[in-house]
Amino acid sequence: MAKKMTKKQKRNLMIVGGVAIGYAFLRSNTGALGFLTLPYEYAPSAPSYSYTPTAPSYSPANDYSYYSPQPVAPVPTSTFSDKVYFNIVRQISETDGMNVVGNYDAFTKTPYVNPRATTRDLQVVKSQVANTLESDRLSVDQRNHLQVINKALGDRLMATSMDGYSAMGGVF
Repeated sequence: MAKKMTKKQKRNLMIVGGVAIGYAFLRSNTGALGFLTLPYEYAPSAPSYSYTPTAPSYSPANDYSYYSPQPVAPVPTSTFSDKVYFNIVRQISETDGMNVVGNYDAFTKTPYVNPRATTRDLQVVKSQVANTLESDRLSVDQRNHLQVINKALGDRLMATSMDGYSAMGGVF
């Protein structure tokens, strides 16, 4: 069974608690309860007198030339070789084991859309063609060829939606 505290013990506890709270107020910078904050103060790792700025200060002689951005010459990007380009188109065309686009392997051939391609396949391939068209590595011939494929896919999607099928039906 626990003993009850005597009046003297209660008074001593109050004195010790009051001293601790008073000390905490004195130690804190804001006057709040300092014992609720971390027990250490922030101090820089190096004395402030050792700091030396690395950037030169302004003078009319250099006129902020240190801070002015230097012009950067654009790095020319190489274009895809035709072999690489046709490989990209082949990979785009092959969706779910079927070539969605045919006759894509030469610039002289007119590409066509496979009549068995589903609306979903058409949308996937059209999206990939549109993403490839954004590349800055395409030559003029390659870009024109992709635009022909993109138009053929768009025409086919439009015709599919006109036939009573929803162009969005394959997505959902």
